[in-house]
Amino acid sequence: MGGLWCGFTKDEKSGGLKFGDPKNMMTNVPGLYAMGEANFAYHGANRLGANSLLSCIFDGLFGGTCIKNYITDAATVASADVSQNVFDALVKQETDKQSKLLKGDGPENPYKLWQEMGKWMTDNCTVVRHNDRLERTIERCGQWKQRYERISLSDTGMWTNQNLSFARALGDMIIMADAILKAAVLRNESRGAHFKPEYPDRHDDQFLKTTVATYDAHANMPVINYEPVDTSLIPPRARTYGKKPDAAPSAKPTASQAPTTAAGVPAAAAT
Repeated sequence: MGGLWCGFTKDEKSGGLKFGDPKNMMTNVPGLYAMGEANFAYHGANRLGANSLLSCIFDGLFGGTCIKNYITDAATVASADVSQNVFDALVKQETDKQSKLLKGDGPENPYKLWQEMGKWMTDNCTVVRHNDRLERTIERCGQWKQRYERISLSDTGMWTNQNLSFARALGDMIIMADAILKAAVLRNESRGAHFKPEYPDRHDDQFLKTTVATYDAHANMPVINYEPVDTSLIPPRARTYGKKPDAAPSAKPTASQAPTTAAGVPAAAAT
């Protein structure tokens, strides 16, 4: 599990987050914050249940002050002073997307496209990943993008149109699938919930870094970059879940060593 990449400002004294800093939990869009499970959080992409609870509680308690300080101290312009043309342009952008979907008359069914994508991603890009399968799925993802441009909706009304909302979400799903696939094929190691049988070990020298995917709207493609991971407080170690190194199997007891009952009968025979 991943999330929106957010900024965090380190407190040099404590090593934690600097209280009240406006950059904490802010996305790459100034003034837009992501909190709770929506953001990348503090434990990397393989977040467990307890970490989700931390994200929800901590972000809610800690983030409010950061937002307040951004509004009062850091924002370069108040929303009331932004030209109406800026808001109108964004409304038009989203309205155009909606109109294109409503007017589409192509042969593609968005639900069938979604089912196919789900099957391919489940088969080839869950925990166990093989580069040849990932490459084939990336190629197929390019086809999904083209086919998405030819979808048509069974409902073109504007009242509680779930067909429309699903089709809009499907476009985002394809973009996300492309980013997941391309990030996965580049990471030739095994780490957490990313396991490649061809590369069964973790390679900290190459991949002790966070994958950050950004979207190039002009090219309709993800751009994969990396951010360093600070492990100065807790050095990485193998996650074995208590498993001990393989040991030679113990020898089976001989007849003379087998336990006996009080009557001298071997215990196995007595039962």
